[in-house]
Amino acid sequence: MKKRILSMILALAMVLSLGLTVIADDATESEADIVDAAFKLEAGQSLEGAKTLTGKVSAIVTAYNAKYSNVTVNIHVLDGNGAEKAIHCYQMKGDDAATVEVGDTIKVTGTIKNFNGLVEFDKNCTFVTVSKAAGKYQIKTAIGYAAKDVTIITRLTSGESTLTDILYKFRNDKYRDWNYYAIIVVGSDNVVTLVNSNYGTAYGKADVEVPEGGYIIGINGEAASDPVWGVFDEVEVGSQIRLYNVDLAAVAAVTTYGTALENASFDVIPAFVAPTTEEEILAAAFALEPGTALPGGPYSLTGVVNKKTDNKTQVNITVGDKDVLCYQMN
Repeated sequence: MKKRILSMILALAMVLSLGLTVIADDATESEADIVDAAFKLEAGQSLEGAKTLTGKVSAIVTAYNAKYSNVTVNIHVLDGNGAEKAIHCYQMKGDDAATVEVGDTIKVTGTIKNFNGLVEFDKNCTFVTVSKAAGKYQIKTAIGYAAKDVTIITRLTSGESTLTDILYKFRNDKYRDWNYYAIIVVGSDNVVTLVNSNYGTAYGKADVEVPEGGYIIGINGEAASDPVWGVFDEVEVGSQIRLYNVDLAAVAAVTTYGTALENASFDVIPAFVAPTTEEEILAAAFALEPGTALPGGPYSLTGVVNKKTDNKTQVNITVGDKDVLCYQMN
């Protein structure tokens, strides 16, 4: 009996000792350690306790929901080998949830789990902004017209939609023909529809119309020696523009031309080229951010069924060395 009691006491001591070791390990756990552990989880498993990771927002998967005050994003974090990993942050909440954008560095806290193969922070994780994103090219003003200016122009809330009519609203000067500006015309989907880098000659920019819901980035010809002019080496029709710290509704409502913008900038994202072969489609699909879709479809893949549900509307197929889920297949 005494031996049994002694054994129980020793066993309890070992459990307590192990528990203290876990607490000590947690206290010294690095973010890279957390990432490594997260990507070792099996489907349905989660890490014990709340975890915090710092990463850069790589995609807005679901836009801000004003009713529930949350947003779903992906962040890129680093594992123990310094490699980038994408973690899904599901229905994330925070003071900046309505304004978080791609490129922001944020610190996320919550439960990390493997949801059917997707490593994610669980619902209602929280975040704080560490630093805001910044683009490669600065935007100086809203609806400006000045030497070396880089301006962004939208349709006005009062209805004006062409370059000259918009400026005339403020300057009472229809002799401003915009010919000394290079322009990038961008649709409501942030896709470039026109690039005109000519300046100093009469190319009829005065009557160029701002797309509904879109905008024009205008770069004054005297900025041709500035770094911003390098944008014309990479932008083309079909490119996407990513704006940072620009409120298009506020631009449309300005009451003074040349309104200075603080920390406004933009990047150019190369035009999407749709994959054509099955090898290209598969590679592009497995390079997607978690929760995002491959644009430009539909696409077709040929594979061997390796798993199916009872109702046969959902199967897994093997394509090359990849496993692809076919959800609610007809």
